[in-house]
This record gives sequence, structure tokens and C-alpha cells, in this order.
Amino acid sequence: MMRLDGITGIEEGNIYLEKFRERYNKKFAKLPRDASDAHRALPEGVNLAKILCVKEKRKLSKQLAVQFDNRCYQVKPKGAEARRLIGAGVLVFRTSGGVIIEKDGLEYNYTIYDESPTVTPIMDQKVLTAFLDKKRPMSVIERQRKKIAINF
Repeated sequence: MMRLDGITGIEEGNIYLEKFRERYNKKFAKLPRDASDAHRALPEGVNLAKILCVKEKRKLSKQLAVQFDNRCYQVKPKGAEARRLIGAGVLVFRTSGGVIIEKDGLEYNYTIYDESPTVTPIMDQKVLTAFLDKKRPMSVIERQRKKIAINF
């Protein structure tokens, strides 16, 4: 439609888009049965970052460390609670702001003490199989020229 109307620039396209939106809404828009707003206020104390994220259960090691996303996080508890956290299950949240480690509603500070880099393979299985399929076996004459044993 824009080509047929001779629109070639962004400004002309924006003007056309506004007219198109108005025509489209006149044709397809429907009024709701109930015009009242159905949205509810967010309750106090609800942290959307912990709801709209990736959550995984992990178990703390003897060093109070947990592995998540190729990183090792070491929890830093306060006081004497370190001994009771050994082997405890924790929830690890990956949010847009970072990682949160929590047990029974309490968030713990942590340090990233070992970041293991991901090792990229030289050849993945697909490439290796294709390479090996292309190599043809040596003939008997080629094996004799290269002085390679001939096994029958």
C-alpha cells in the first residue's frame, strides 16, 4: 500500500501509519463489556525481579560454594551460621540485575571466586563427521608407496 501511495521517506511513512492505524481501529476495534479497570495494585513486599526470572535449586558445598552458569559463587554468611549452611539447599535467581542466592527468604552476599571459561571445541561432532566422510581410504598401491602396513 505504501508503494502504491508513492511513499518513499520516513516522515511520509509516519503520516501514513497514523492514518492506517485510525482506519484499522475503526474497522476491527471492539469495546469491552465492562469498562472498569481490572488491574490490581502490586502488594507490598512483592519483588518482581524474583518472580520474572530463571530460578534453580542448588546445594551448598563444604566451602559454601554453588555452581551456576559456568561460575562458582561462594556465599558469605554472617557469624556462626556458616556451619549450618553446609549442604543446605538454596535458590539461585538469575535476574536482569544479576544473580541472587537465597535460603528460606534470606538473601546472601557472595563472591565469584572461580570463573571457568567455556572451552570451544576445535571441531564439533558434526564438522568432524563431515571431514571424516570426505576422506577416502587409501588404496593398496598408495599404502605401499607410503610404506604403510597392508592388513587384509
